[in-house]
Amino acid sequence: QGVEKNDVPMANVRYLTVEQEEDSAGGSQAADQVFDAMLAEWEQSGDHSEEALMALGEAWSDRGAVQNYLGEVYLGGVALGGFDEWVFAPEREAGDYTVLDTEFGRILLYYINQLDAPYWYAQASYDLLYEEYSAFLRVSYEIYPEKIVLGQVADLY
Repeated sequence: QGVEKNDVPMANVRYLTVEQEEDSAGGSQAADQVFDAMLAEWEQSGDHSEEALMALGEAWSDRGAVQNYLGEVYLGGVALGGFDEWVFAPEREAGDYTVLDTEFGRILLYYINQLDAPYWYAQASYDLLYEEYSAFLRVSYEIYPEKIVLGQVADLY
């Protein structure tokens, strides 16, 4: 149904970055200080697991400064410089992390794994699942119209 066969690799990553204040003259410097403090806490903790990164992100996002990107599927070739080279390096292993300097600030990037299928396969699978789910909703609505609310299935059993 129109899925372009794009062999771009995909990987699961998590990353944390600090939002820079665009309207303040010292926004970049303040963001760097917050990032440095967050990074120091990460490195001093000694626990560099995915769960520890998630907890760090949640703790710092509660403080209002850190953007917490958890569970991102990254497509090769679509991010800022340095992502592809690091994420898709042949020696990359689960649990590896690095700090990338980008034009938008610094990023603590955590590698989970590379996906086996390329982008086109994942998109085609998603489209098929969506079609199946939509058909299920249509049939469910025909059978139980009072239990289908705003396109969501209520408890049918």
